Amino acid sequence: MSFHDALRTSNFWILGFIAMGGFYAVLAMATHLFLHMRGEGFDVQKAATGITVMFLLGLAGKLGSGILADRFGDKRVLVGSLSVMCCAAWLLISTNTTAFWPVLVLFGLGWGRVG
Repeated sequence: MSFHDALRTSNFWILGFIAMGGFYAVLAMATHLFLHMRGEGFDVQKAATGITVMFLLGLAGKLGSGILADRFGDKRVLVGSLSVMCCAAWLLISTNTTAFWPVLVLFGLGWGRVG
C-alpha cells in the first residue's frame, strides 16, 4: 500500500491519534514527574529514582509487549497498554503518595507498547 493510499484509510488516522496521545502522555509524565514528586514531599534522590523506574520499566514493557503481541495480537496488546497507562494516570491524580510507586510501575509497563 502506498503512503497516499494509507492516508485514505481510517486505521491510519486512528493509529496516528493513538500515537499522538500516547507520546503526549509520556512526554507530560517525563517532563513533570520530578517536580510532581518533589511537590508531594519526596526528596531529590527519590524523585530522580521515580524517573529512572518509569524509564526502565518502559524499556521492559517494550521488550515484553513484543512477546505478548506475538502471542495475543497487536491490537489486544495496544489496547491493554493504553488501558494500563490510563489507569496509572488516573491513580496518580486520585491517590495519595503511598500508591505512587505502583503508579510508576503501571505507567512504565503500559508505555512500553504505546511509545
